[in-house]
Amino acid sequence: MASALLGCLPLASELIRRPQVAAAWDDASDLPGYTVGGLAGHLLRAVGRVEPTLDERPPDGVPAPLTEWYLVNRVASPDDLDAELPRFLRHDGEQLGGRGPEHIAAELDALGRRLRDRLVPEDADRCVGVVLTDRPVPLADYLASRLVEVVVHADDVAFAAGTATPELPPDVAEVVTTFLVRLARARSGDVAVIRAFTRADRLADPYDALRVL
Repeated sequence: MASALLGCLPLASELIRRPQVAAAWDDASDLPGYTVGGLAGHLLRAVGRVEPTLDERPPDGVPAPLTEWYLVNRVASPDDLDAELPRFLRHDGEQLGGRGPEHIAAELDALGRRLRDRLVPEDADRCVGVVLTDRPVPLADYLASRLVEVVVHADDVAFAAGTATPELPPDVAEVVTTFLVRLARARSGDVAVIRAFTRADRLADPYDALRVL
């Protein structure tokens, strides 16, 4: 898990340094309320939370399921964008993005170097504390969620800037797709997910069965 995340950060920083991204930095993206630069800032913040999360003492108790922490961020309707957390994330991303593409890319590179030293000795079975739940979260799940944030928002940045999305290494694609399917199963149930892949005509909205963000 850690190696996949570490391998993906250089791809994100290379993307953000592309001239097409710099040229579109202040343009609106197709994510409501975000400029291209704001998305890049949000990407940095999402993965930058790993360091303080590792430093904090996790809560006691039974580990939380995905539905209790990560899936609560799902935007189910346009009205959800006006909730406190989405508004904070947009504002924070835009503030970070205001520092420019080179700053964001350099911070991603520096973060990758620090995490390379930090994550190697970590126990893969340990838990961490995250916002939105007072129960512990397995580190492997948390790192997978950070990798999803990097991959999804790198695609958002590339699409908005009219440049190619970076090709994903096989281990990165494996972690991200596995985690996304886990999220879909947790939210929609196994039968709905299987039907969305194989018998979409049996679902009122097969897209909704798979959409987790």
